[in-house]
Amino acid sequence: MPVVRDSDHVRVLCVAGVACVALGGLAVVARRSASDAAGSFWLGAGIAGIAASIASLGLIERPRGRTPPAAREPDLLGHAAHCIISTDLGGVVKTFSRGAERLLGYTAADVVGQRHLASLLDPRDLEAHGREQLFAAAIARREPDERRWTLVRADGSRVPVKLALTAIRPDESTIVGFLCIASESIAQKLAEEQRREIDARLGKITAQVPGMVFQFKQFPDGRRCFPFASDQIREVLRVEAAAVAEDSSALWSSIHPDDVERLRASIDESARALQRWQCEYRTRFPDGAVRWLWGSAMPERQEDGAILWHGFLTDITDRKNAEQAHEESRVLLQSVFSSVDLGVFVVDVTPGGDFRFVEVNPAYERLTGLRGEDIRGRGPHELVPLIPLEMAECLRTSFRRGVESSGPLEFEEPFFVRGRLFWWLTRLTALRDAAGNVVRLVGRSLDITDRKTVELRFHSLTERLQLATEAAQVGIWDLDLAQNRLVWDKRMHAMFGTQAITFDGNFRTWRDRVHPEDIARVEQEFRDALEGR
Repeated sequence: MPVVRDSDHVRVLCVAGVACVALGGLAVVARRSASDAAGSFWLGAGIAGIAASIASLGLIERPRGRTPPAAREPDLLGHAAHCIISTDLGGVVKTFSRGAERLLGYTAADVVGQRHLASLLDPRDLEAHGREQLFAAAIARREPDERRWTLVRADGSRVPVKLALTAIRPDESTIVGFLCIASESIAQKLAEEQRREIDARLGKITAQVPGMVFQFKQFPDGRRCFPFASDQIREVLRVEAAAVAEDSSALWSSIHPDDVERLRASIDESARALQRWQCEYRTRFPDGAVRWLWGSAMPERQEDGAILWHGFLTDITDRKNAEQAHEESRVLLQSVFSSVDLGVFVVDVTPGGDFRFVEVNPAYERLTGLRGEDIRGRGPHELVPLIPLEMAECLRTSFRRGVESSGPLEFEEPFFVRGRLFWWLTRLTALRDAAGNVVRLVGRSLDITDRKTVELRFHSLTERLQLATEAAQVGIWDLDLAQNRLVWDKRMHAMFGTQAITFDGNFRTWRDRVHPEDIARVEQEFRDALEGR
């Protein structure tokens, strides 16, 4: 039976006279004598602490007739602290140590009997070394085939290791499998720990970003991929990061057809000029949902000619919907603003208490006879000599009254425009800020020149008639037939000896004051007048 002696620094296993010593990182299986060379196994330099496991696997010659303790094989190798993997002759994993589980993130149950050793290696390394040459050197040589390889973890991340691959030979002419021992240098382990810490920190930061943080790579042959994408890619693009880590061509099918060429052109131009990429575009998902995305990224050229962008992508659908609603409202208001027959204007109140036109509609242009570009951005006095100084003063005074008014202010104002008198009916409404200060006036002006002309003419005629009746001592009265009400002027009251304050306006009151001998004639003449005779 093997005898194992332990100390703090040395473990010695003696099997059939063969000593296997592990000391400070060097494991050596030594032949007992030169005459045993044909039947012994030379492992050479390897990993400390695995000699006992190797011996239990039958890698060292045992006397004929003894059966290796197979029950101990998974126990010893499976509990090894280092990354140790054994395979059968076809390369299918037979054992997977705890160290391998910790390094690669798989459980033994996930791998043993399920995966080929090649599936744990980076495809680029396999392509560089040759997949068919994976075991060739180990078969051809007695010593371990040691090379730098990159292993692929269960989460898709990579870890560089030094890999020693040895053929398992129970005798000189037979190979029953392969033993694979992977080791990380201390520097590699520290770098890996730092990387994981940085990844964890980056994950926490990117989780707070309203969108996905990414790296986007374009290879010289035109292939594109996302080497890195934060977890938010599931919400933004509805894919897993691993699905686009090597090739992102499938994502183009989700781009809205109307935006595909524009997006391609923006990426190509950014790559050509090495300038920041920015683009808004739509995605259309299988469920019919259409989302707006906005992205920004900075490109840099790699040594191999590839272009690598670092940036972020965020969903701006809510903002675009709000912009669309705002634009629709703006178009509607502009349509009303432009088509209404009222002259509408907007005036800013400056910090100094002056006024400046912000906007006017076409009706206001027609009203003033001025072009909008001549009015916008100017104060009333800056419109002189396009308008008379008196008009500018009047406008400024009206605006000041609008600021001081506690509510909407409506008034009539006359202006001389191009030598002609115009009358406007203007209404001013003040707009206030959060502090209650008036910052803007919105006004509308209606041309009431025709109405005012009639009113003034009527007033003039009324004055003239009043003068004529007073000169002729003629009384004027008015009878409302529907209401049977009389209205007398002052002369009528004087002629009939009544007072306006006591006169009830009743037709009978007037009839009662007619001489009895004239009543019949007066009533007949009244009826004739009504009948038009």
